[in-house]
Amino acid sequence: MCFGQIVSAIGAQAQGDFDQKVAQRNAKVFKIQAAQALQRGEMDAATVGREFAQLVGRQKAVLASQGFDVSVGDPERITEATLAVGRQEQALVQYNAQLDAWASTEAAVGAITAGEAAQFRANIATTAGVVSGVTGILQAGIGFRQAGGFKTLFGGRGGGSVGKLTPLPTTGGPFSGGLTGIV
Repeated sequence: MCFGQIVSAIGAQAQGDFDQKVAQRNAKVFKIQAAQALQRGEMDAATVGREFAQLVGRQKAVLASQGFDVSVGDPERITEATLAVGRQEQALVQYNAQLDAWASTEAAVGAITAGEAAQFRANIATTAGVVSGVTGILQAGIGFRQAGGFKTLFGGRGGGSVGKLTPLPTTGGPFSGGLTGIV
């Protein structure tokens, strides 16, 4: 593998690691936002409930000041309708908070998936760099062999003693008459 491919593979791996860490941090932020959206929804719903309770109190005070019995008839229906609208408003506030929390949760899942994808791409780039480098080495070796290899490098055909087998002297001994190996 050439130096450039090594640097490229290391860089791809480092970038993938960095991207994955950023995605994990983003996912944590999105999860916090989801929890905050639910808390904010509860607080806002409580505020809406208080506002409608105050409105009902004002309605009863106005009706009572005009001489109406607020516990029966139309005044009672008016206050009950106001409370029903207040409950609907509270439910809508909580529903919107749940939608915000869901969106943040989905963003967290997307961030985690993006981080995993970045790491996968880095692994693919690293593997491709290694395969490319090994392929280059193999191709260089084949080209070197086709060009004459070590024979050309060390003096051409038969020009040197490297790689030649020479017979042993016939003076006796356990290896007499055999081949010595490389001289």
